[in-house]
Amino acid sequence: MDEIISYFRALLDDDPNAENWWVWLNTHEYELEKSLTPGEILRLKHEGLEEVRVILERHGYSCPRLSKDFYLRLRPKLHSSMTDIPKEWLIQKIPVDEIEREVHDDAFGICDLNILKDKMQDGDEFWYFRSPQKTWANKMGRSGYALIRAGVPVDGMIMTMN
Repeated sequence: MDEIISYFRALLDDDPNAENWWVWLNTHEYELEKSLTPGEILRLKHEGLEEVRVILERHGYSCPRLSKDFYLRLRPKLHSSMTDIPKEWLIQKIPVDEIEREVHDDAFGICDLNILKDKMQDGDEFWYFRSPQKTWANKMGRSGYALIRAGVPVDGMIMTMN
């Protein structure tokens, strides 16, 4: 548990040496299963840093409520690259300014979009994607925006999951 707490503290303290959240979480999932309840692990995977803060406080580490500015600085560590979006999920090309309007009040969305825009090269496009209806019926649906290069999804951001 000490290694877990150390990592969480480094992440929350905005330590530049802290690994990407999803890489760390996948690497340490077995250890987390020994220290946290299944509900806590599920919330870590789906709610992110606010749940990290709650778990840290439960284990004696006090940290202030996380601010929007903090999320914006830390978001690159939390971004989970989506290179595996099937072409069949692509629905329509969408202008970046339309995505900007959708995410204007969402700190994570703004930061994820900025990460994707930083990766853009000449000729790249944004497309709206949505997984098939079957995935939504099985509580595994995803929709969002994909960065497309030469007809191939190279990264993306999830806007909706169920």
